[in-house]
Amino acid sequence: TPFDYGGGHVNPNAAAHPGPVYDADDQDYIGYLCGLGNKQTDLEILTQTFVKCPDNPIDLNYPSISISDLCRSKLVHR
Repeated sequence: TPFDYGGGHVNPNAAAHPGPVYDADDQDYIGYLCGLGNKQTDLEILTQTFVKCPDNPIDLNYPSISISDLCRSKLVHR
């Protein structure tokens, strides 16, 4: 099935040059944790910095887009 996973065959040359990689920084991970429903105050304790979570998790900028419960139209900006 397309959902199989496992060890598989490793190509060491391809592993050394993976191609495009998402350049994630601290703010990307904080945004991800906000999107999971963590409270800003908890994240501020964790990071020891001021945290501003997006008002709507759909506003997070990730390289892939998924929309749950698609029963009506939804506009997504990237």
